Amino acid sequence: MDKIISERTYRGLVLTLNPTSSDKIKLSKSLDISRWFKNKLIEEYLNCIKEDRMPNYPSFPELREKHEFLKDMESWACSAIRLNFVQTNKINRNKRLKGQPVGLRRFKCKKDHNDSYPSSITNISYNPDDASKSYVKIPKIGKVRFLNKYIEPIFLKDSSKIKYGTIRRTKTGVYKVSLLVEVDKVYEERVDNGHIGLDFSLKDLFVDSFGAKAPKFSTKRSKMESLQKKINSLNETISKMRTKSKKKFRTSVKVHRITMKRNKLYETIHNIQKDYLNKLSRELCLHNELIVVENLDLKEMSRHTSYLDAKTSTKGGNHGKSVSLLQWNYFLKKLEENSEKFGCHFVLADKYYPSSQICCKCGKIHSEMKDVTKRTLECGCGNIIDRDYNSALNLLNFGETVVYNKSHQTLGKDLSEYKTFKHLDFCATHKSQMSELQSNI
Repeated sequence: MDKIISERTYRGLVLTLNPTSSDKIKLSKSLDISRWFKNKLIEEYLNCIKEDRMPNYPSFPELREKHEFLKDMESWACSAIRLNFVQTNKINRNKRLKGQPVGLRRFKCKKDHNDSYPSSITNISYNPDDASKSYVKIPKIGKVRFLNKYIEPIFLKDSSKIKYGTIRRTKTGVYKVSLLVEVDKVYEERVDNGHIGLDFSLKDLFVDSFGAKAPKFSTKRSKMESLQKKINSLNETISKMRTKSKKKFRTSVKVHRITMKRNKLYETIHNIQKDYLNKLSRELCLHNELIVVENLDLKEMSRHTSYLDAKTSTKGGNHGKSVSLLQWNYFLKKLEENSEKFGCHFVLADKYYPSSQICCKCGKIHSEMKDVTKRTLECGCGNIIDRDYNSALNLLNFGETVVYNKSHQTLGKDLSEYKTFKHLDFCATHKSQMSELQSNI
């Protein structure tokens, strides 16, 4: 049974729009105006850097008096774009003062396919039986229908409030609305109270502390690899048509059709992966009270060779595409959200924690296991174990010491205040923490 508690939280609701031809013209016009307004702000920003002066960003009412086409755009959206632009510039300035590398803002191009703008949407109507009565009321555009057949009842209650929405156009030309809704927090009961540690794996997504791999991941991966081969063949045809052909108009139409095919395949890969990770994270939180995962530097990992390549270096080679297809950060985000929903303990160990180097039986550290190509750990105590399985066991032991020994100094708060735990302060310099951990193991 679900338990609704008198706490409020924010959740996202994505609706796929079904606009008419006139609605599409209005939506594309508002997207073009938002891009034009962003480019005006970027132009002022770049001029300030050249002339070494303080910026004077134009406001939307001033520009609307000069240009008549801006009357078709809602003023709240442009003021939100201006506020977001100024805030990001302040953040970038603080980063530059600290010595962090930050690039300059670039103009928004029409071919970027990242068209979106915020909108002050406050009302939706939903009727599962009659599609004509399911619509979103967008300012300056009117009532636009959407295609969603099912919406969770928590979004349709009288207590739920829509804060604002974001209208965007995907690469395949589909219009979507992302709504930020304030709803009541809902906690669900767990089926089982198990403990589990998850170690990242390129071939199998993860290996848990029971020695098992992610369920049904190999079939999902084979599907994605077959779709990726089709995408690669389409990319080759597009590049050949652009270089060899002389009839520009005809080829542009053909290229557009092929790019739409390719973009649809990209979306199907993304949707398959996203659906799988959503279901998997919910299933893990439903059966486990404690989940321990290691925080990883995926940017550094993506610079090394794929696991399919036989000639790997000592660091593991260049696995860029293999790491990005796994969407590990999204998986951790969904685990954190579901752990709060089911009341689980979610421990995120730091990337400097040597989970693969510690023997899970005696606690001895093997520095030779820094080489990723060594897949088995052989300890003097007689323990011969797989690298990923050993790492998952060490992560589980680490999480149990953090949560059940009530180490408030590492957590920062009382145990009762936490639904989700994060431990991000472990590194090689903390020798006291290292000795305590080895004694507990």
